[in-house]
Amino acid sequence: MLLLTAAALFAVCAPAQAKDVDVVVDYSAAPTIYVESNGAHYTRLSSAKHGNQPLQFKAHLSISAGRDRLKNWNVAPRMSAYGKAWGWSFGTSRPPEPDWGVVSKSYGVGDRPSSVDKFVTMNASQRYVESFAVDVCNAHAGTLRNEGKSNTLIFSNPYTLDVKTSHRYQLTYVNIADANTGQQPQEASPTSVANAKIVCMQWAGALVPQGTSDLQAGIGVTQSSLTIIETATANGACKVNLSGVIETNVTNAQVKFRYEHTNGRKSDIKTVTTSHSKIAFFSYKYDVPNNPNGGEAGSIRIVGVSPKFESAWNTYDMECNNPAPQGLQAATVPKVSMNIEPATTVMVDGQICPSAVLLHTAITAGSAFHGKGLFLGDHFLTPLQDIEVPANQVKHVFGKRELDWKPTGGGFAGTLAAPPMGGKPPMKTQKIRIGFNLTNLEGKVVAQAAQKFYTITCKEPVLNPGIPHGDKPLSPAPRNDSSKNLPLPILQTPGVFKQQPVRSAPTHSRPTPQNSGAQRAPVSSMPRAQPLRAH
Repeated sequence: MLLLTAAALFAVCAPAQAKDVDVVVDYSAAPTIYVESNGAHYTRLSSAKHGNQPLQFKAHLSISAGRDRLKNWNVAPRMSAYGKAWGWSFGTSRPPEPDWGVVSKSYGVGDRPSSVDKFVTMNASQRYVESFAVDVCNAHAGTLRNEGKSNTLIFSNPYTLDVKTSHRYQLTYVNIADANTGQQPQEASPTSVANAKIVCMQWAGALVPQGTSDLQAGIGVTQSSLTIIETATANGACKVNLSGVIETNVTNAQVKFRYEHTNGRKSDIKTVTTSHSKIAFFSYKYDVPNNPNGGEAGSIRIVGVSPKFESAWNTYDMECNNPAPQGLQAATVPKVSMNIEPATTVMVDGQICPSAVLLHTAITAGSAFHGKGLFLGDHFLTPLQDIEVPANQVKHVFGKRELDWKPTGGGFAGTLAAPPMGGKPPMKTQKIRIGFNLTNLEGKVVAQAAQKFYTITCKEPVLNPGIPHGDKPLSPAPRNDSSKNLPLPILQTPGVFKQQPVRSAPTHSRPTPQNSGAQRAPVSSMPRAQPLRAH
């Protein structure tokens, strides 16, 4: 059931051009329109509030034509707010459309009245009003942001906005005094009546569940994005790789969604769970049927099943060639693989930690490729690099990511836990998210190494045995050979990295002078450890 604003009395005379033709609209009522958000933007009308019902505008229409006779009349609602307007324009050559709330009446010869006095109900379709209402709420949110308010504060409160509402009308009549004047359409200027209201609703994800143990009740999606990577195989089969990111307001949140195509088709329901960083990454591949009459194009978006949300539409546009006798073929896109390894280290609170990691991407081309590429991740983006790979060749691209181990550092997201009672402090760790995007010269992503998290762990340094101290050598207890090596920090991600065995360097002893009975303690050389690589 739609909520209507209180009826307001209104009586303004808007005369037509012909003598003695007057139009009055009064006793009007307008709907209250509810708009939902995703915690960052307002997105759509509330199906919970409106269901499948139209938005109703009501008014009393009075037309007095005197001696003239009415052939037809039309009346329709109009709204405006924040510089945006909605409503049917009678200036168009198209016939009035009921979905815009237009009410029309025509009269035949011999049945043309000289007056009309009736109540009319104007039903506007939700889908025709939705864009206007969403834009108004987002304009209001923009005003609040300009006042310094955050999204958290903005979307945790509802806002009721008055929307200026009027009625436009058009009528056609026959002037009895001069039969040669024929039909004269009239359109009145907007006339103020009872205003509609738009309620920019509180974001459901900001609500705290009351009296329920359902942990899903407080989950909301704050941001979602979709990247489409176009691929084509040697036999001409077109595919799209749908790579997405979902961010929620809480950690370990289960999100159900599906892909939706502009042709109306939907995928099966997918389920992902966000990590401690409140982010989930996912990727699915789908075949694209070849179009014998031209290229393959369309748009796809992510639609939330639980909780409700929608990503922006993303478009693909492909051309699969069909040359000659060998059958359908298409140019192939490069394959991208990426790994990281320690670059430099630094001592942090008595632990050996990487101060930077080296990023390495291998781009393998089937067909010759020319485009651009960059490394990206959380709070990290490298400049675009020009990339040109000849056919059937491999191009290596390198980058560097500096690491910050200060607890207050902008990029630090690790652990600095206190040591257990009587024990050593745990090894410092932090996670970084890194990926690589490859685009064509038009800036469209064609291949990528999907972003993933890498765990970086510091290591405890190992002292070298046999270091002389004054006139007397130290005599440390025997140690395993492996303790002579200074281990590099460990970089790992589940199923991606594992530590490689470290080679032990031989131990060298200084030659003993022939005329001396004392022998110096052996000195261990500092070995070079092998870098850790993904496999």
